[in-house]
Amino acid sequence: MHLMAPKGELLSGSDLQEVALKVGFRFGELKVFQRHLNEDGSGEVLFSMANLVNPGTFDLNTIDEMTTPGVTLFMALEDLDDPVAAFDVMVETVDTLTAELNLSVLDETRSSMTRQTIDHYRQRARDVSFRRNQS
Repeated sequence: MHLMAPKGELLSGSDLQEVALKVGFRFGELKVFQRHLNEDGSGEVLFSMANLVNPGTFDLNTIDEMTTPGVTLFMALEDLDDPVAAFDVMVETVDTLTAELNLSVLDETRSSMTRQTIDHYRQRARDVSFRRNQS
């Protein structure tokens, strides 16, 4: 999912970092923010948040001066113990980020995210869970 600032505007790095930490993200070794199973940063990584600007990373030394048109949230469904629960946490996180930072949500094709698209993504997570339980 892509979270975008309003057209012609940029998201401030300091605002992004503040809200990211508030919703449970921790800065990870890949220089992106990661949301772990537990809000204290322990447990498996459920999903990550990267900068839309190449190379997609953040620099904590300069984050207060940086701006970006948006961020991308992504997860590896196959790597998760409970992909459906992880997806639901991601949707809650997206809802909070968009409300706090006045962002729009776009899907993987950069079209406006709809409830139908969210349901489709949730079904993908269910399919991964189902296939795993069949093996």
